Formats: sequence, structure tokens, C-alpha cells
Amino acid sequence: MKKNSFFFDKRNFINMKNRNLFDEYEICHKLGEGAFGCVYKSCHKKTSLIRAVKAIKKKHVDGNILNNEISVLKSLDHPNVIKLFECFYDSNYYYMIEEYCSGGDLYDYIKKQNSFSEKKAACIIYQLLSATNHLHSKKIVHRDLKPENIVFIKSDREDIFIKLIDFGTSIFYKNEPLTQELGTIYYIAPEVFKGNYNEKCDVWSCGIILYTMLSGVPPFRGKKEEEIKSKILKGKIEFIGKEWTKVSKEAIEFVNELLNYNVNKRPSAEQALKNSWLLEMAKNKSAIDNILDENVINNLTKFQSSITLQKASLAFIANQISQNEEVQKLKEEFDKIDNNKDGVLSKDELVECINLFKNIYF
Repeated sequence: MKKNSFFFDKRNFINMKNRNLFDEYEICHKLGEGAFGCVYKSCHKKTSLIRAVKAIKKKHVDGNILNNEISVLKSLDHPNVIKLFECFYDSNYYYMIEEYCSGGDLYDYIKKQNSFSEKKAACIIYQLLSATNHLHSKKIVHRDLKPENIVFIKSDREDIFIKLIDFGTSIFYKNEPLTQELGTIYYIAPEVFKGNYNEKCDVWSCGIILYTMLSGVPPFRGKKEEEIKSKILKGKIEFIGKEWTKVSKEAIEFVNELLNYNVNKRPSAEQALKNSWLLEMAKNKSAIDNILDENVINNLTKFQSSITLQKASLAFIANQISQNEEVQKLKEEFDKIDNNKDGVLSKDELVECINLFKNIYF
């Protein structure tokens, strides 16, 4: 007689709840803030478990996009992918309850190191490729792999344990090529700009992240996005600078494999995980480590500072444009009063407005 079998799928247990989040969670403090919401450290009142609460303003997000991100996370179950536990919503916000990672992102982790090495870089990229391979096995492409989306469980752990986060641009894909240009400029694969790409765009991003960890800066840089895009499309990857004199030939060869412009020759995430240098550095505890140049940490700190400033400026602008409905209303009222449209309110225009106001309300 055949026994009954039960298949438990975590997708069946995560639903959007129309309940008061604050009845179940105590908010500890803010961890970060963006143009569309904030992330808070929180504590589940009944279990005392620490969680991260991502609060997203409803008016700033497309419900379909959010549902897609939740569907993606519900489909994933991997030690190096952030876990989504539950979701709430109220009249103003959506709340995503996720694992809490106290170690900061990849930039934070490297900055805290006294020195950085090939072995540490290999351990990080191995786990990232492992997570990426899991996504691809589920027919999901991330499309925004970057250092800010790699976080660490704890900063004081001797062993490296990363989590991949932020699946807002992820998508379930079929056999048809993807066409939408998405991602963060430094890490976008050349074929994405051409509007014809597949899941291997994530492998390219892994290659850029590895290059950045080994040298402290990404291979394609510029003052404007168009300049960076132009360099990516030209296809010239250089390993110039004293930082690269400390990097092994095998590591450079692996970077070149991941950054192959020919998508058909670029390895899949599964194939990349079998690279001999990667396996030796990430899996062999007795492997001889290679300490990288001290400038790597300095370079990375400077590069992070520049993009943090850029992101803060863009977030401020986005915040003003999207949130300041009052400003928009004031502008509309100003335009009504400014009869000659010269951008300045004259005495006559103000008097006319006051008289109109009197006639209406008095």
C-alpha cells in the first residue's frame, strides 16, 4: 500500500496580512532609508526573534512589482538568499518581514578588515554564485547584483556568510530573451544595453563584483552613465595598477571567464562554481592565501563614498519629486496667479488675487 506523502512548500505560508504590524512587532531602530521607504530592526513580541522590517510607501510602488518580488522570494530557499517570513499592509505602507543581517553590506564588511585577500574574495563570490545558480535553477534572473545587495549575517564572524537581497528587479524568465534595460550601471552586462539577454547577465555582474573586490574599483568608470555605458560596450577590460600585481594569474583568468563578452562562451553560474581557483580558495582551508594590496580597501572606501553621495542626491531629488504634492499644488496655484507667466508675482497680480479671495470668501 502506497503511503501518503506530504509536500511542504513555503510559498503556501507567506501571505499579505491586513493586520496591525505594531501589534506583533516592536520597532527597535532605523537601519536605513531610501526614496521609497525605510528598513527597521524589529523584535517579534511573542518569540523575541530579531527581524528586519522593510516599510514601503504604497504611493511610491507599483503593487504588481511588489507582488512579483514577494513571489520571487517565496519561490527561493537557499542559505545565501535572504528569507522572507511574512508581509503586512495598512492604508499607507506595505511591510516585508525579512531576516535580520547585522554585518552590513559588502562595502561595510571589507572596510572593517585589517587586510583583504583572494581567499576572502573567493569565499564571497562562491556563495554569491551559489545563490545565483539557485535563482537560475528556478528560472529567476536577479538583474541587479551589486555590493550593496550582498549583506553579511554578522560582521564579527570568522567564517564568511552572505545573504543576497533586493529582488525588486528580478523576474521569472522563459526561453525568450529578456529586453528591459535594468540594473546598476557599473554592473550591467553589455548585452543588456542591446536589449537581448538571458540569465547570464547575472554571471557578468558576479565578474564585476569579483574584479571590484580584487582591486577596489569596478573596471568601467566615468563621470556620467553614458560614459560608463560606452566603456562597457567597447569591451576592453584592463588589469592595470599596482593592486593587480598582488593578484594571482588564476584569479585574473577567472575574472576574464566571468566577463566574457560572448554570452555563449561565458560560463553559467553552475559551471563557474567548478572553477579550480574558486574551489581551491573557497573550499580548501589549507590553501595558501594571497593577501591583496592595502590600497584595495582604500580604493573601495573612496568608491563607496562617491556612489553613496550620488545615491543620497538622487534619493533626495526623487523624494522631493514624488512626495512633495504640496509643492506641486503650490506651483499650480502660483501659475494661476502669474498672469504674464514671467515666473515672478507682481504687485498688481497679488492685489488681483487678494480681491478675488475677498469676493469668494467674504
